[in-house]
Amino acid sequence: MYLGFLCGQRSFSATLIDLSSGNTILEATINYDDDFPYRHTDNGHLVGYKPGEYYSDPQMWAESIDTVLDRLVEKGADLSQVKVISGTAIPSLIFLNDHWEQALSELNPNLPLNEQLRPVYTTRVSPASIDTSASRSAETIRSKFPRDSSISQIIGSRLDSSKGAAQIHQLHTASRDTWDQTSVIHVTSSFIHSILIGKSAPLDLSDTTQLGLYDIKQSEWHEEILDCTAPNLKEKLPSLTKSNNASGPLSDYFIFKYQFSKDAQCYPWISRDAAIALSQGLFEPNSSLLRLENRYEYINYISKLPEEIPNHSQVLIHPMGGYLTRFTLNNGIKTFNQTVKKLGLDLNKIQHHLDAIPSSRNLPSLPFLKKESDHISKSDQSKTTILSLVTGQILHLQLFSQWADESSTNLTITGEGSKIRAIRVICADIFQLPAYHQAENNNEIIGTMIPYLISEHESISDTLRKLISNTQRPDTTPEAFMAGFYTNQLKEYFQLLTSHLNQ
Repeated sequence: MYLGFLCGQRSFSATLIDLSSGNTILEATINYDDDFPYRHTDNGHLVGYKPGEYYSDPQMWAESIDTVLDRLVEKGADLSQVKVISGTAIPSLIFLNDHWEQALSELNPNLPLNEQLRPVYTTRVSPASIDTSASRSAETIRSKFPRDSSISQIIGSRLDSSKGAAQIHQLHTASRDTWDQTSVIHVTSSFIHSILIGKSAPLDLSDTTQLGLYDIKQSEWHEEILDCTAPNLKEKLPSLTKSNNASGPLSDYFIFKYQFSKDAQCYPWISRDAAIALSQGLFEPNSSLLRLENRYEYINYISKLPEEIPNHSQVLIHPMGGYLTRFTLNNGIKTFNQTVKKLGLDLNKIQHHLDAIPSSRNLPSLPFLKKESDHISKSDQSKTTILSLVTGQILHLQLFSQWADESSTNLTITGEGSKIRAIRVICADIFQLPAYHQAENNNEIIGTMIPYLISEHESISDTLRKLISNTQRPDTTPEAFMAGFYTNQLKEYFQLLTSHLNQ
């Protein structure tokens, strides 16, 4: 059996999956707000005193490990049958003192984890990815480089307040005493992984993106960014590893308390972006993923880095080699739903309007019902139809993802927006790719399994085929005659966007 953990923004879950069949056996979930009311979280976060400060208490995650395993056992799980353990987690930072390693090695199964780990933190403020309080620190680090965009070429994305570098710099400048007491810095994934194996765990390469300290072109920590962030930072960071390298067995704490086997092996936790991509079959450079959630994301697999990485995109390390590129449209399904409500459409009418044959009269609309970024403000929605909005949304993704395309031959479409077939048809026609529709069901947990399945068992391919359904026939195939039409629509959209940006 495989045990996969998912540490999310609002919840913490553990799922048991049969390694030979890929079937889910049992699952247990904790909702932070409901199950830990005494921690006073709001949507899983705590709100700080500084403007834009959002954080978590790492003690909540320590408590979650015990609680979710207790719930699995209560449901009848036989954890002695677990062979492999891994997981994925939201980005965050944990600052630890020199008691950390000793505390891990001396965990007592007769005492709760959170009680034993209480003395190991230099601060119990773990900044969340939505935290904006470190914006000034991010700007300070960026100012040390010749151009604001040059740091993006090093780390693969813009260095903003969500990056660990900015949050570390803020801690160092705000409290030198806390910084001096900090011996180890972990991210959420390597922190929980460390607790499981009873020693400081390595950080998977796919999860280095959240720190903004790793040079994706040179494949090493970037010394200049480290020096700009805080003194002696490199020695405080976890070691690095690849996702298919086992980290070792479980700590005795879990073996004695929950009757895990001594032979159960822990594997590095991968980033959530990587877990999602793997679960949708993005293993090779011919595959792309379109996630139609609150934000629309186009994710593409590339084997080699381009010379220039555009500021509007992100590049992440793929756990199995190569890279993932991602472009995001924040005005996603919420914009779609608000437009549907404004126009008074039900599902049948939505399908009818989206199934209309496009013509030169149905020009795409700018999809910015709300501000998209510092550079893209709201747009005029007075003449927007549901067809012009969806066309504008997908053309926007196509426009800004062209730089990363390595001749994709298939497109997986998932998320809430993908439930409407007419939207999937538009996506297939705009990208001119056969589209595979896949529901998101334990997709992140399934993604964390795949490095082990691929690296350890060539014969496990049948399980992979079952887990990843895009090996079946495509749900939607593009109409070739629409290629020229949408090429012209892309030009129209580019002119609209350019005019909007120049206002």
